[in-house]
Amino acid sequence: MSKKKEKSVGFTLRGVETKQFAVFPDLYKDSDEVMLLQKFDYGANQIDRMIGVFAEFRFTQNDIPFLSIQVLCHFEIEHDAWIEMINEENTAINVKPNLLGHLVMLAIGTTRGVLHAKTENTLFNQYLLPTLNVNDIVTEPTILEFT
Repeated sequence: MSKKKEKSVGFTLRGVETKQFAVFPDLYKDSDEVMLLQKFDYGANQIDRMIGVFAEFRFTQNDIPFLSIQVLCHFEIEHDAWIEMINEENTAINVKPNLLGHLVMLAIGTTRGVLHAKTENTLFNQYLLPTLNVNDIVTEPTILEFT
């Protein structure tokens, strides 16, 4: 039995916003263990055929954040692919995991670059975002209601 190959979806990165960036040097202790928390959220804009991916990361020590960043990437989806994703009620899109995973991967990389630029020549530049397996992050189709 052959596997049906999924049609690729064309998209373009249309914008990047640093929604949050904060460093709390007074809360940082050089000797304490550092943990990294991650969170991803998504949105869709029907008028502009956009999917927004929010990537948020917090470096913490003893559950107290000392470095926090959230970046929003805006991806414009190609018209025909967008039409295929819209539900019958025209109120949401159904995004397959391979597409959303790819967008998340790009948002992580973008956030990694923003973090580097914001912390360059500081003590906090040593805290890099690791590579993440997006197949573990996005495992199911995701329904995004229009905002």
